[in-house]
Amino acid sequence: MNTRTLNRLSSWLAGAGALATASLCIYMAQPWGDNPAYRSGSDYLNLALLTLWALSPHIFILWRARGRNQRGVSTFTMLLSAVLACLGGTLLLGQTALLSKDAQAGLAVLVIPVYQWLLIASLAAINWIYRVIFAKQDSSTRVRQGRQD
Repeated sequence: MNTRTLNRLSSWLAGAGALATASLCIYMAQPWGDNPAYRSGSDYLNLALLTLWALSPHIFILWRARGRNQRGVSTFTMLLSAVLACLGGTLLLGQTALLSKDAQAGLAVLVIPVYQWLLIASLAAINWIYRVIFAKQDSSTRVRQGRQD
């Protein structure tokens, strides 16, 4: 698979995860009908901010997958982030929202993005270390061969 295909796949996965996460956040909040928790505009603002927080890892991966200046390992890292963080977090949120009848399940909207961001940060660190190690090896190989780009 080439870089462009992997970027598109990452974008599709992150977009699907973002759509599902937004739907689950709204389903968990239930802001429709005669819900006494939503009596003013600030209550809806809280819902919007929590949904934005839950969507932030998905938005970041969408933004990074659309970057044009990526190497192969960076593209693979984005795909791995999209699969693990976006889809894994969305599935975990879906399981919490749909299967758990406990009121504390709403805290998953706050906690799951923290784990997603930690996973993305660790994959980015691994990507950076990989690029630093192989950039040094690549430049030393070019010097030995008499080339300097």
